[in-house]
Amino acid sequence: VTLAAMLGWFLDAFDTMILIFLLVDLRQTFSVSLVAMGFLLTAQTWAKIIGEVAWGWGADRFGRKLAFMVGIIWFACASGLTGLAWSYESLLVIRIVFGLGFGGEWSASAALLMESVPAAGRSLASAVMMAGFEVGYFMAAVANALIFPVFGWRVLFFIGMLPALLAVF
Repeated sequence: VTLAAMLGWFLDAFDTMILIFLLVDLRQTFSVSLVAMGFLLTAQTWAKIIGEVAWGWGADRFGRKLAFMVGIIWFACASGLTGLAWSYESLLVIRIVFGLGFGGEWSASAALLMESVPAAGRSLASAVMMAGFEVGYFMAAVANALIFPVFGWRVLFFIGMLPALLAVF
């Protein structure tokens, strides 16, 4: 459970940081202002907040494991769809959908982890889980430097579909 939660946070950070690293390029691709891209980030963040609360309620009602798995599949699909965005408006809607799933994975993984790990190991387990975010940030920087110049921005978001494999795990 600790490894799954850590990988979930890793891939959350990977996708979010890829979006931030690509703001200028996405802005040019879709011919929008930097303000529009800022709005996109804001909308995605509000969707994450709504997702965290809604999925937290759902995890309490339907179970942490199910909420965690569905959240991962949800945000992985939305990440892959980001690579298919054809306009700014489509990108905005997809990123809002992404944020809703992302928020669900965060709240469900934290609750599942705390319930699954013995009390004596919870501090270490939560630290490992949260370290996934920093590792994801670092790997996003590496991927952006190595993949983007060769394959373009869309491929970076297709990589975000890999978390769906975590649901099988």
